[in-house]
Amino acid sequence: MKIAKTALGLIVGILGFSLLTIVGLSLYHHVKLGQTIRTMEDAGLRNLVSVGDRSLNVVRTGKENGNHRIVVISGWGDGEASIGWHRFTEPFEQDNEFIFIDRAGYGLSDDNADGVTLEGTVQDYRSALQNSGVEGPYILMAHSLGGAYASYWVSNYPEEIEAVIILDGTVPMSDEESELYSLDYLSFTQRSSLNLVINSLYLFSKTGLIRFMPTGYEEFMYDLSDDDTDYINSMLMRTTESQAGLDELNMLIDSSIQNETWNQLITTDVPKIYIDATALNPSDYEILQEYEDENSVTTLTIPEFRSVNNAEEVTDDMIVDAMRAYINREYEDTLAYAERIGNCEVVNIPGDHVIFLDRTEDVQAVISDFLSRIEF
Repeated sequence: MKIAKTALGLIVGILGFSLLTIVGLSLYHHVKLGQTIRTMEDAGLRNLVSVGDRSLNVVRTGKENGNHRIVVISGWGDGEASIGWHRFTEPFEQDNEFIFIDRAGYGLSDDNADGVTLEGTVQDYRSALQNSGVEGPYILMAHSLGGAYASYWVSNYPEEIEAVIILDGTVPMSDEESELYSLDYLSFTQRSSLNLVINSLYLFSKTGLIRFMPTGYEEFMYDLSDDDTDYINSMLMRTTESQAGLDELNMLIDSSIQNETWNQLITTDVPKIYIDATALNPSDYEILQEYEDENSVTTLTIPEFRSVNNAEEVTDDMIVDAMRAYINREYEDTLAYAERIGNCEVVNIPGDHVIFLDRTEDVQAVISDFLSRIEF
């Protein structure tokens, strides 16, 4: 009995210490976050513009009344684009104005607890520009998830758009393609694993534990000042703990935003370019290395990996075959999207998903050529 009481006391003590540690880390995280936000305000990085029920942060850089007004639409989780993108956009800022808008839940903008929608997000962007006095037409420069918003925007309001530049964007899916990604194909265990990853990210962000975890962007921030690095990391944390960010992540996983975008696409003559970062012919070694580096949960919703995920014994050949089939289908989907949206050039530059930071000069060269062909 005495041993049992001692063990119980030990467990209670460990749980109590863990709880106090988490509370302490959370307090530290939010105090530090508040300090960073005030520092960003002092640096002129906060300019809130009302779009109705909430306000969005708008940062304008580059040459006012330049050749083009380029609106940056960031990817999922990109909390502070105006700093993180600067190395890439700097050469273009000599002749063009750039407008960075933190959509709801991102960076210094207000959250959206009412439910994120494709149409609502694009309307927020449009209202932020109008209420900031930034007149069109605009060039949309979108990365990752931002590609879905840019595709919807140019399809529904082509008269506002001069051109569209998409950097390894989220590719819209037809009804048939979207069905392939249905979560109904997952077992109870697989769905639980997926939900655990999503909820853990949200919990780690809320409690501040994410502050002590790698972000995956470290290799691209080597030339930033300590302040800029803090701004980017802090805004990433603020974004991943937002309800809007969580809604977007779930929409990506269940492919609802990809499918809705596809069904809203309208062919237009607006010039468009899509830069695809996929390595179309990777070696077996590169495929296996990528598979090893990625969290296995990330393959759960990929149709080609179902046999791999459900196999009792996974072989290298199974992984390689699944990845090659996935790459080929994804690239065909990209070409189908480009044809459907109209006047869209597809350029392949293999590299990291954050291609504009991974192969900066190569991407800059392609975009410079593209801009030179647009009249102003």
